[in-house]
Amino acid sequence: MPRLKRGPKHFSWRYLLPLLFLTVLGLLWWFWPQAVVTLRVSPQFLEESFTVKVVPGAALSVEEGVIPGEEVAITVEGKKSAATSGEKEVGEKAAGEVTIYNRTEVEETLEKGTKLIAPGDLEFEIVDYGLLEKNETAQEIAMDIIRGLSTPERLDFLFDRYERLTGEDEEQKDVGRLLAHLGEGSLARLMDILREHTNSDERVKVLHLFIEIGRPVLAIIKNEIHLDRPWYFHRNLAYLLGWIKGETNVESLRALLLHKHDKVRKEALASLAKVGGEERGPVLLETLPAVDGAFKLELIDRLGRMKCREATPVFLAMMKERPFIVTPARIDLEEALCTALGRIGNPAAFPVLNEISNPGFFTVTTYHKKVKIAASRALTFIGKN
Repeated sequence: MPRLKRGPKHFSWRYLLPLLFLTVLGLLWWFWPQAVVTLRVSPQFLEESFTVKVVPGAALSVEEGVIPGEEVAITVEGKKSAATSGEKEVGEKAAGEVTIYNRTEVEETLEKGTKLIAPGDLEFEIVDYGLLEKNETAQEIAMDIIRGLSTPERLDFLFDRYERLTGEDEEQKDVGRLLAHLGEGSLARLMDILREHTNSDERVKVLHLFIEIGRPVLAIIKNEIHLDRPWYFHRNLAYLLGWIKGETNVESLRALLLHKHDKVRKEALASLAKVGGEERGPVLLETLPAVDGAFKLELIDRLGRMKCREATPVFLAMMKERPFIVTPARIDLEEALCTALGRIGNPAAFPVLNEISNPGFFTVTTYHKKVKIAASRALTFIGKN
């Protein structure tokens, strides 16, 4: 077979043009870069303070800080009126004497400044005063009237009326006030309501009546606290003793401090703080050995806050009467004793507190950490005093 001869290859532009185009694009990208630059201009405030003088008739002087000025005076005149209304007291205040009869069993003193309201809402103020003597004749007449009103039939009617007025506070209060002044028989029946009524609101109303009448109810309270009654009733009696002053209050509260219910004891303690006076400390010290637990700690705290110095030897003796096994309750007791001794501030407690806070090398007795802290604080209080 004869061989076919191929002719020479010829160059074709159709392949070269795309290559040139790509080369040009590459060069443009490399040598012709572009960027977007955003410039933000923030304002800058320049402040300068200087002092200038304004002088009338002067020439401008930058060096001396003087600028010329001119004084201008303006006078403004005028007046304004408006209609008014009101009252003005004229004349002399009314004055005179008033006689007040004391129909109670105790002497009363009306002090200067006491307000007296007369019919027509006229108000008078006492500018002088004196001791009011009991009027035996008036008192006997009043007692006869009370005995006549407090027959069983009349009391039954009034108490029935009082019960029916439940919910009508003002009218019921008026009837209650009348009953509260009708002698011991009526007071005893009101005390029955305080003890037996199931509605606490009604019991509170009777409490307010007893507080208003005051001392006549103390004899009934003194008898009731020794009888077997509900605990909430005894708590109400303890509350009343804190509001009604009487010679037998402390004696009655002493008995309630030993009540088996904690709420009664706490109420008695609060009332003793109000009316106990100088007898508070001796009563609490007498009660202390007969109670335990949280209430004993409360009595110790109260004696400390009262700064009862008579409690110091008692508390020190209690610290020394340490059991062989120290319980958590004993630790709380020792902490309370140390705190109370610090509040009392008696230097006689210093040696014992110092021994607890800073025990020596040969000390056998050890105390809990919080007892030591309490003793250390107590030493600081005593040092300040």
